[in-house]
Amino acid sequence: MTNYQYIDYETGLSRVRNNQQLYLRLLGMFADSEEFQKLEDAIAAGNDEAAAHVVHAIKGMSGNLALNPLFDITSRLLVQFRQHNMDSALVKEYHQVLKETLREIEELIPSPSLK
Repeated sequence: MTNYQYIDYETGLSRVRNNQQLYLRLLGMFADSEEFQKLEDAIAAGNDEAAAHVVHAIKGMSGNLALNPLFDITSRLLVQFRQHNMDSALVKEYHQVLKETLREIEELIPSPSLK
């Protein structure tokens, strides 16, 4: 279960005292988060303050769950939104990393009951 590019499974699991069921449930909750849509709405509205607030939440969740590439990209996005200097290429990269992270979470979670 450790061969993932977007999930540092061993680190994430260790953060919940190796409770696999809990970790998988938390990953499922993350995948179902409304924060992703809130960020899209803030970006579409050009609201950098709201975007910074939401991306900070996504950054925190991804960091806690050891979703390191997503944590890295949201860290960079947060700086840009706080500086009111959004880079559309970075947003595009975020979308790709998020898509791949969610794909790996779907592969990892064996049943919807763990979400």
